[in-house]
Amino acid sequence: MTNIKKMAQVYFSISESMKSNTDEIMRVLEADGVESHTFQRLWVERESAFNSWTNVAAALRELPLDEALNVLGEVDSLRAQIG
Repeated sequence: MTNIKKMAQVYFSISESMKSNTDEIMRVLEADGVESHTFQRLWVERESAFNSWTNVAAALRELPLDEALNVLGEVDSLRAQIG
């Protein structure tokens, strides 16, 4: 797997994890509120995912423009595969 594909996979995976985490947080907030242990666990997971996403985004900004565009093209391809 090329570095471009690896970076795209990591970016995509983290983005999907954050979306899923957001959905879970919303469900837990409605059912159990902010003080629940489940919410606290999900929030820690969210912070970790956000930090990972920030690191990947920073690395993406360091790439030459053509490579960055290739990574984003790969991310779009991954998104299209899941519908």
